[in-house]
Order: sequence, then C-alpha cells, then structure tokens
Amino acid sequence: MRQIMFNMLFSAAFVATASCSKSPDENASQSVNAGGEDAAAGGPYYTVRADDVADANLTALQGTFAMVSATAADGIPAAGLGGACLAFTAKDLGFSTMDGKRCTSNADCSVDAPAGTAPNSPEAYSYAPDPARPDHRENRFGYCDTQNKQCWSKPITDNGNNAVCNRPVTMTPGTLNPVPKQPIDVSKWVKQGAKVRVVACLNKGGPNFNGKPPCGQIVSADRIEVLGNKPATLHK
Repeated sequence: MRQIMFNMLFSAAFVATASCSKSPDENASQSVNAGGEDAAAGGPYYTVRADDVADANLTALQGTFAMVSATAADGIPAAGLGGACLAFTAKDLGFSTMDGKRCTSNADCSVDAPAGTAPNSPEAYSYAPDPARPDHRENRFGYCDTQNKQCWSKPITDNGNNAVCNRPVTMTPGTLNPVPKQPIDVSKWVKQGAKVRVVACLNKGGPNFNGKPPCGQIVSADRIEVLGNKPATLHK
C-alpha cells in the first residue's frame, strides 16, 4: 500500500526541507534523535502501515494500523512502541489558520506551546491564532501531506486530542491494531463529507528513551510516521 512517510532521516539534525525516497511507493517527509538505545542496532527491522479507513462512518469511526517486517533500506530497528490517530483536513476541522499553510513538513503545520506551559493544560495542545477571536481555537499539532502540501490534524478534545487515537501501544508484527480502540462518533467535530485518514507512528529503538519518545515530537529522525494514502469520505 502506498503511503506518505514522515521523514526517516536518521541524523541528529532535522532539516525542514529535506526529503528522501525509500522506495518507488513511498515519499519521505519528516522526523531528531531522541534515543531509543535498547533495540539492537542490527535489527530486526520494521516499518508501520496506516491502513485506508474501510468504513468511514461518521458516528462509528475506526481505522487500523500495523507494524510489519521490513529491511534495513525501508525500516528501523524497533521494539514495537508507537501508536496511531485518525486525522482530518485542517479545513474540515475549521482550523482556518492551519489550512492556510502550504506545508513541506509537520513543523509547518504546528505551533509550539510557550515555555513553561503545563503538559495537561489546554494551552499545551490548542491555541487561539487570532487574538481578536479568542474563542476560535486550533490544534497546535498537524501532519503534513507533502505530496499535496496540505495540513491534516486531530480535533481538539477534552483529553488532549487522544479521543481519536490509540497510543501508546506495543505492536506485534503483522497484528492489526484498531484506532481508536473503540469506534467513535466524530460528528461533533466534523461533518458528513469530511475526509479522514489514519496516521501511524513507530519509534526507533525502545523500550526506554532518553527523553520524550520520537513519536511524541513534532519532528524526529528516530521514527517512521506514515499517513494513509487514500483519504476516505465520512458518511452517515
């Protein structure tokens, strides 16, 4: 399955405009070294697959993702730690500021929280981009579809955007994982006709990390993050 990959750049420095092709069916986009020293450097190697959403039911939405065996050319040594979320276009979520961006990396779709922001505070994951419209809030974090230069994101939910996710999870090669764990009604955030995809991430190394796991960062070279290739259209 053809998917959009978010930078498998295995170097300590992230270059926002960098892009590399891992295979004819994959386009690289984004990922900085966060550790993950416990996995053997020589493999085995894995990648992660974000499946197309088979039934995009607006009131019972769920997708799947999986870790699959790979080679050193297109995978990373991994202990299976990662996760996935459902993502929607910034436009469909009403994130007008994010939607106005033409992106080349996740960083273009994201806005860091101010230093000292409490991790569980609403300000940690959402913000008001226009001071004149304090009630209009957008997600701080987005995913870049580098082929279309389009930002995708998650709805702002009461539990810090995790309602549409299944993370963290320890994946077993070849096993389908649901996202979220149970089908969810997304009609309070998006309307019928909105587009949805699965975005899945696999950390390099593990199970212990020196700091925040790579999949928890806006960009990181120590992960594989993929956006499902074919968007599905939500229906009732």
